[in-house]
Amino acid sequence: MSTKKYNWDEIISNFQQSKLSQAEFCRQNQLNAKYLNLQLSKRNFTKSKNTQSDATHKKSVFVKAIQSNPQAASSSLIIIELNHIKIKIQQNDPIWLADFCKALSL
Repeated sequence: MSTKKYNWDEIISNFQQSKLSQAEFCRQNQLNAKYLNLQLSKRNFTKSKNTQSDATHKKSVFVKAIQSNPQAASSSLIIIELNHIKIKIQQNDPIWLADFCKALSL
């Protein structure tokens, strides 16, 4: 079993600057491509979580909802628009809607 220690931050930085494929970079540097891929995945996951966390602190992710006709609540049609995507939902269960919104945020 190898006890070799790697400075993965430096290796990943070198890889990103090299503009080589993972396989070619690993061949040239005698690295196992699976370990490089694993380290890249770990860092990308951590980076995306930090980015989401930072964005949450900088700007609220909630959107103000305005109900135009309170009497129509029992048969309300909810329309969610984001860029060029439009989702129409006719659902009266607030728990279902909350679960749906949580699933969209993942």
